[in-house]
Amino acid sequence: MNRGVRGSGIDDQAAVWAVRLDNDPSDADREDLEEWLRRDPRHVGALVRAQAIWINADHIGAPQAGARQAPVTSPHGYATYWVSAVAATLLLAIVSVSAYSYFAGRIESNHGQIRRIALADGSHVVLDSDSTIKVHFNDRERTIELLNGEASFQVAHNKAWPFVVHARNLAVRAVGTNFTVSLLPRQISVTVAEGVVEVKGENGKAEIVRHMVSRNKVLVAPAAGPVKVADLRADEVARRLAWRDGLLVFNGESLSEAALEVNKYASEPVVIDDDRLGERAFVGVFHVGNSRAFADSAAAAFDAKVTEEAGALHVSRE
Repeated sequence: MNRGVRGSGIDDQAAVWAVRLDNDPSDADREDLEEWLRRDPRHVGALVRAQAIWINADHIGAPQAGARQAPVTSPHGYATYWVSAVAATLLLAIVSVSAYSYFAGRIESNHGQIRRIALADGSHVVLDSDSTIKVHFNDRERTIELLNGEASFQVAHNKAWPFVVHARNLAVRAVGTNFTVSLLPRQISVTVAEGVVEVKGENGKAEIVRHMVSRNKVLVAPAAGPVKVADLRADEVARRLAWRDGLLVFNGESLSEAALEVNKYASEPVVIDDDRLGERAFVGVFHVGNSRAFADSAAAAFDAKVTEEAGALHVSRE
């Protein structure tokens, strides 16, 4: 029925959809979007262009840096404020990209920031702290390049339009699934929460390797050594992916390992001064960025103390 999507042309309608996708669309919205995309093959390209412009325009019209103004909703249900705010940008930018079949958009998260992005196809990406992706959509494939950090993907089902995430020498192909890719200096890991992904890459002998990774499994590809796939309990998958909801859950990791995870988001990093203390197993649940709560809990658990020095929280024995 396309409730609330009206405009004089395809690009106008695509601009409205780009805004709606960035404002927590309902199930009814998604049904309308699928109907609109099926109606004309040009709609896909127009939506990709409009959403890429919307992302890179950084929400023109926000009253101040870091603040987001609520869109003004018309009786028809679409965000007229944001459509008018980006109209000039659309008129100029569409001219420059309409000759191409795809738009390459770079999306980053800052230190301590967990960023959620709605993509033009209805898929969603959650970027962990200090992470970067590049989005390349064309009429053949939906491609994401993970340049650094960690990203979680909820993929909109479309068998005819493959969704592929590239991380160094690995390519992770998925259709209608939920998975996370983590890019570390010495390894890449792929954790699957729903569905199945196909992972392809080159080993040290330049041979192509292929693994099918299903729900509640993790693939680990070290820089040196064989690729391994392991089973995970459902609660372990939930623990590993709790960062998407702004939580850090520790269940027996060493205190030093837990501190490293906490410091990914902290403005005040935690330093474990005692090596033996750092080896102790730690259990707890914390909000990302709350390094003070983590340090205080560690001190209470192990009869230690917390001192502030040079902008850091030091945990040491009494």
